[in-house]
Amino acid sequence: MFYLFILYSSFFGFKKLDRQQRVTIAMMGLCAGLTLVDSGVWFFDGRAGTPAAFMVRLCNFLLYGIQYVLVGTVAQALLDMVHRAGGKIPRYTRQVLISALAVLLALLVISQFTGWDYSFDQNRYVRGPLIVVAMGGGVACLLLPLGIFIANLKKLDRGSVTLVSALLILCAAAALLQLQFYGFSFTNIGISMGIMVISSSRNRKRNQMLIRQQALLEQQAQDLQQAQLSLMRSQIKPHFLFNSLAVIRSLCQEDAGRAVKAIDSFSMFLRRSINVLDREQLISFREELELVNSYLFLEQARFPDAFDVELDLDEEDFMVPALSIQPLVENAIKHGIRGRGAVPGKGRLYIGTEYLDDAYVITIQDNGIGFDLEAVLNDGKQHTGMNNVRLRLQLLVNGRLDVLSMPGKGTTITVTIPLLGAES
Repeated sequence: MFYLFILYSSFFGFKKLDRQQRVTIAMMGLCAGLTLVDSGVWFFDGRAGTPAAFMVRLCNFLLYGIQYVLVGTVAQALLDMVHRAGGKIPRYTRQVLISALAVLLALLVISQFTGWDYSFDQNRYVRGPLIVVAMGGGVACLLLPLGIFIANLKKLDRGSVTLVSALLILCAAAALLQLQFYGFSFTNIGISMGIMVISSSRNRKRNQMLIRQQALLEQQAQDLQQAQLSLMRSQIKPHFLFNSLAVIRSLCQEDAGRAVKAIDSFSMFLRRSINVLDREQLISFREELELVNSYLFLEQARFPDAFDVELDLDEEDFMVPALSIQPLVENAIKHGIRGRGAVPGKGRLYIGTEYLDDAYVITIQDNGIGFDLEAVLNDGKQHTGMNNVRLRLQLLVNGRLDVLSMPGKGTTITVTIPLLGAES
């Protein structure tokens, strides 16, 4: 029942098993067959009647036959170990083994009529003159693959050597005991114990391999995440420089005094932005707000009457990814308030924070031109800035970015950062 349970458990995933695991399952199946027919041998041995005579002969025949097939399976497992380790296997090795096992099977068939291996006296099993050949032949067939295995010991790992040694010692000891003592199935016990040792060891190795693979996947995921964040930082730095220098260039052409103030603000802006970009951890919302204010100063210096800013900050003591809010403010001004076809009148930019449902919520709202969200999603453009912010929020604080916009009405961007993420 133990073997049948294992076979049933393995059956549904058999196609997903590798060759080594399939060989182990095959050996366990053969052991289950041995146990079944051996039970039949003991049950029908010596019983009277034609059905009992048929069954005792059938069970003994299958007992020897399955043992020979099991020997061939174990021999194949040994040769597979040598092959996987890159060892040398002499030519025609498998053919010699198959021929030897075929001879034993032929002798078994002939013995049903001659009694060379065994016979029956009133339905009782009686050993024949060639019983040593019948029982020792299987062990002898293992000598060739065992010799090949020993010849390639230097190429094999210690675990494989230990497993094979345990299996062979148990099987050989069981066979010798079986020759000396009749009436107890030492062979089945030895083979079963050996296969159980191999199965448990392989399961342990498989679990260790899965643990190593899981650790490797987790490390690769961390490396990928870090690479993504590094790429985003490398994209953001030149983005700041180009836009800020464009503002100063415009001021230099219009008002030298305002340009000097803008340069001073830009110098402070650069120091702050580069400092936060070089950090691996989050920054406080207050630090992010300083960057936003520096950028707003530059924009209002260039366009003094273009828009007003309203700050409604109920919460400031929480953490955000560096440069996650400033790009959103820049988008609101550049593409919303100052966008082509902007609505008449003065622009308005609203920045608010609040704590709601165990999360910090940042709202950035403008009364600019707005846009059709579905059309933007399908325009084929990358929208790198917005996508970078969304991904960094997700990776670093498990945050979310939502956009609501209507053409001619303006745009509202909501950043939601869960409490646990904001306190990281």
